[in-house]
Amino acid sequence: MQRPEGDSLSFWQDEAQLAPRYSALEGQMHADVAVIGGGITGAACALWLARDDLRVVLLERQTVAHGASGRNGGFLLCGTVDTYDRAIALYGHERARHLYAFSVANNVMVRALIDELEARRWPTGYRHTGSLRLADTPEELVEIRAAARLLTEDGWPTEVIDETRLPRRLRGHYMGGTFHPSDGEIQPAKLVSGLVKLAQEAGAIIHEQTPALSLEEHSDGVIIKTPAGTVHAEKAILATNAWLDELLLAGPAEGDEEKSAPKADAKSCLVMPTRGQMLATTAIDERLFDCPIYAHYGYQYWRQLPDGRLLVGGWRDQAPDKDQRDPTQAPTDPVQQQLDGFVYKTLGLPASTEITHRWAGLMAFTPNSLPLVGRALGKQRIFLSGGYTGHGNAMAVRCARVVADLACGQFNSDADLFDPGG
Repeated sequence: MQRPEGDSLSFWQDEAQLAPRYSALEGQMHADVAVIGGGITGAACALWLARDDLRVVLLERQTVAHGASGRNGGFLLCGTVDTYDRAIALYGHERARHLYAFSVANNVMVRALIDELEARRWPTGYRHTGSLRLADTPEELVEIRAAARLLTEDGWPTEVIDETRLPRRLRGHYMGGTFHPSDGEIQPAKLVSGLVKLAQEAGAIIHEQTPALSLEEHSDGVIIKTPAGTVHAEKAILATNAWLDELLLAGPAEGDEEKSAPKADAKSCLVMPTRGQMLATTAIDERLFDCPIYAHYGYQYWRQLPDGRLLVGGWRDQAPDKDQRDPTQAPTDPVQQQLDGFVYKTLGLPASTEITHRWAGLMAFTPNSLPLVGRALGKQRIFLSGGYTGHGNAMAVRCARVVADLACGQFNSDADLFDPGG
């Protein structure tokens, strides 16, 4: 399949052999709910809605797991992007505890779906490994240890690790950290494509290669125009993450008589698209790491697969603009050089260690670092879920349950945790 300009192919997407498996929409169709976006959120939304016996259609502009859902590190962690002590300072103790519990429940939900898929012989790459969070400065180490103490007090045991217990090649580069025993790892592209398969089995209609060109709300429903068709639905859910603003701020499709909406400046946008970059190596004989690791306030992350391959990501803080406001999913030399430096200098791996894949994906950051979940501002029939600030795997499946309930007029006790962008 030809890659769009400014795109890249992740190791996960390559391994999963992602290619269009579902036809593009042609003609007219009707649904109770239309879901736009074929990443982890859209896949989970379609699954929950179909299992609730609703007529649901999922529209994906490229292929399933084309965006960040097929390009991330494959970490299945608990919590928000902030350390727990910082989350308490930002949101208050009660809300921070609720948010952490929400992510724990999300991962329980994900593991239940993984069990379903693996019972169908659909691999997801899931391993319950725990994870390490490391510090490279004394200040960060103090914060990580404070977070561990608070997590343990609130019922989530977290172990403090000193430098002598770090993996051998990290000693001297990182000062210690914490071990989080409930975390794990996944093959994200295989998980998302598996969720789409479950949704289809439950009755959802899936269309790939079907970009939504416009989304119009009317008193009796919504109309979504695509290159070769139109969807008429009672409700719509936007699950497009880094592209959340695209349809909400866009005008009518080309050829419509109404005037296009004016271009919005950055202040009117819900999310800030933020590029994350990664690489993958060939298999390494030495067992370097037994679990996913992230460090330097989340700017650095890596893991080693069971077959020995090393996957390294992050270092966007070394980019001139921290890789924000760049709409492409293509890797860049400045950040990739930092990733190379970790492989060859920090870890001291030989120059013969080959890099097989280099890629990038677009995350969606929000002003308060929390997801946007609920009814879109000023809309009655359009809902959204996204803006995970790099922690989509920790939140998205359960957020999809929340927004699916809200779109159907059902109560969900977690809905008050999130702001839909008002």
